[in-house]
Amino acid sequence: MDSSGRSNCNGYCDKCYGLFSTAEALETLASPAGYWHHIGAEAKASADRGCPLCQKLVIKWPDRISRDTDQLVCWAARGRSRCQTNPTAAFPETKVSVPYIFDGLICYRYGPGEHSHQRWLKTFTLFADSDDNAASLLPIRPPIIDVGSEPALWRARQLFEACRDSHQLCPRARTPPLPTRAIDVGTIDSGDQVRLYIASPGELRDYVALSYCWGGPQPVLLTTKNLKGMTASIPVDSLPQTIKDAIKVTRGLGIRFLWIDALCIIQEGDDSDKLREIGRMGKLYKNATVTIFAASAKAVSDGFLQPRPALPSLALPFRCADGAVGTAQLTYGANHNFMHPLNTRGWTLQESLLSPRKLVYGEKELVWDCETQQKTGLQSSYFEPAWSFRHLPPEIFTPNGGVITASKAGDVWGGVLGEFTIRKLSFPEDRLAAVAGVITELSSVFQDECVFGLWRRNFIHQLAWYGRGLPCAVDENAILNCAPEWSWASRVFETGFLSFEPEDKEDWEVRDREVVLHRRLRRGHDIPAGPSNNWYVYLDFKEPEAERKPYYARFCFEQDGKDVFYFPLGYGAGNSNSEITMAVVREGREGTFRRVGIVNNVSGKSWFEHVEKQSIILV
Repeated sequence: MDSSGRSNCNGYCDKCYGLFSTAEALETLASPAGYWHHIGAEAKASADRGCPLCQKLVIKWPDRISRDTDQLVCWAARGRSRCQTNPTAAFPETKVSVPYIFDGLICYRYGPGEHSHQRWLKTFTLFADSDDNAASLLPIRPPIIDVGSEPALWRARQLFEACRDSHQLCPRARTPPLPTRAIDVGTIDSGDQVRLYIASPGELRDYVALSYCWGGPQPVLLTTKNLKGMTASIPVDSLPQTIKDAIKVTRGLGIRFLWIDALCIIQEGDDSDKLREIGRMGKLYKNATVTIFAASAKAVSDGFLQPRPALPSLALPFRCADGAVGTAQLTYGANHNFMHPLNTRGWTLQESLLSPRKLVYGEKELVWDCETQQKTGLQSSYFEPAWSFRHLPPEIFTPNGGVITASKAGDVWGGVLGEFTIRKLSFPEDRLAAVAGVITELSSVFQDECVFGLWRRNFIHQLAWYGRGLPCAVDENAILNCAPEWSWASRVFETGFLSFEPEDKEDWEVRDREVVLHRRLRRGHDIPAGPSNNWYVYLDFKEPEAERKPYYARFCFEQDGKDVFYFPLGYGAGNSNSEITMAVVREGREGTFRRVGIVNNVSGKSWFEHVEKQSIILV
């Protein structure tokens, strides 16, 4: 070290340079007390002198480090959350042992005084190159950032073949029926020509499906005019980059056929073909041998095989058990959120839910996802997915997989809608069409029928939908025609379901677009006046002064002279059975009612005790 207190080892101070450089330091990191670093003032001074790691701490958390100048900065080894084995590394010459291998470090502050406690600062990821001396104690690797390279394709093919041949929870190796049309990509040695292939009825072939964002008008579409020419030959150079990349990956997987909606469904000149093929898309993705998700591409022209950027990292010496010195690399910010452009589109949710095997080309790396091995990088890299792909019940992919209970079915559907309704649709009227494939597949394992987005076994519960996170929803003029007003599909907002015990699950029926319920109905003016602090009102429309907050029993609807009615859907469970969940309705035409909202957590069960049931027709 020089006279300034700065180390000559790549600019690190002694405390940082010594993190992993001795057996004693490694043992200290793995101990409950952790590795004592600098106090805040010393860390700031070290950063000013140029220590790269101290600079990371001070620049990242200037207020925490600079303000608490007398607090000690400590490091502790993170406990192996992603490692499959638990060896002990022994250092015989020092009689020191390290009880587990490292995949990260936790940095925290430890305040002075008798009642001091830890304050978490940041978790860093530790990794090493596969050929480094430190690799045995640092199992995390840098990701394969060149996702279009031969090593990446080879590893993707390995993951696919392992899933197909040995995963117990995934569809077993079988050859699926080929879609009506598919692109014949040839083999990995094929040239610059592909062609449209017309399948014979019942023909069985492995095929890859592509899920991607169109991003506007498509440069190449299948039409009645070019169908014959495309069956003869399609120059690869004439195709947009995302489709070129999908052809390369399909060939690399050793699969000959690729399904792409723009090129395999007649987009112009035959509306009946388009309707028929769109109706088959759910089954098509479910049957696909593998689905490629071009998640990072905003448009078909973008492509998805570009090398990904690596995270910046710091290199420190790492003392190995055999006396060799390796290199530990330290980074942070290595989380996926998977909110890629593709995951903002409504239609692509069912493609993800119904595809049993996924190759997801995200913005940071290529991820494999199946029923058995979820959100897995090509190798155990420093990226840690912070959000999982939603999966449907495994019974979907298992022949004779059994029937799911009504309670579980309600949870599954609530999860699907929670994700679907935050996504965008170019045409909002597609709210039901965009999940039709999911509904078809769930019908078999639910043993149930879906009526305008509500399942019969959970119908009363699912009438209690609301616009999640919104004080009031949309303008009354913004009702969609794809579903009746009592369905969540008639509105454009994120949807959730309230939790309660239905009063009567069976006392209702659906007639075309009307639902007839037999319930106790009270006019709003007849509800006892006075505040009820537990009221929460979820309105379907904007109303004067309407907010999500506690209300008086007579609330804002009365201001415009429109009568409002309530009827109970159900009650709280257990100790909350005095609470009530009510639908809010207004009179419509010819004795019908229109749903306008939901009221929850009202201690008003007694309000309906002496009210006779009547038929209520919701439209």
